[in-house]
Amino acid sequence: MSLFSWFSRKPAPPKPRPLAEPSGLLNADATVPLTPGRQSKPLVEPLPPEHAANRKNERMERRELLYTVVRDAMVRAGVLSASYKFKVLSLDQRGRQFLVMMDLAREYGGETVRLSEIEALIAQTAKTRYDILVTAVYWRINDHVAVGIPQKGVAPQGAALQAAPALPRRPAPVA
Repeated sequence: MSLFSWFSRKPAPPKPRPLAEPSGLLNADATVPLTPGRQSKPLVEPLPPEHAANRKNERMERRELLYTVVRDAMVRAGVLSASYKFKVLSLDQRGRQFLVMMDLAREYGGETVRLSEIEALIAQTAKTRYDILVTAVYWRINDHVAVGIPQKGVAPQGAALQAAPALPRRPAPVA
């Protein structure tokens, strides 16, 4: 034993972990070892880059299918295509879960019961036809969606020119 060992800290003994009851939830990443296997080869082979491109194509195809579902549901509900805009967001990498964001003109957004029926129609149709899960539909009432409906307080340019009072013309001075 050296004199210097008195001044240095001793490493704390490792604390034994209590045995916990399994929660029933499985974590897939917990089964993959962090260190590589023998001969420095990883135990889990990385997926080829073609797989990621294939997943992206699959997600894009499902997005297009959901576009048709939303358009069909809006036609069934009697909403004109010029009166709404929508976006679709994928919630997973495979494109099985989506959420829909709808911008709707003011004249169609008055009845929330009707909007919930349209939402249910979108979710049910997507699930039965294409096995796509629509987890939520978000609605926003927006005056800028409708085509040809002017905003309040903003007049078209032609109306501004017509509404301006005509200035009286003075005859040119005669010399």
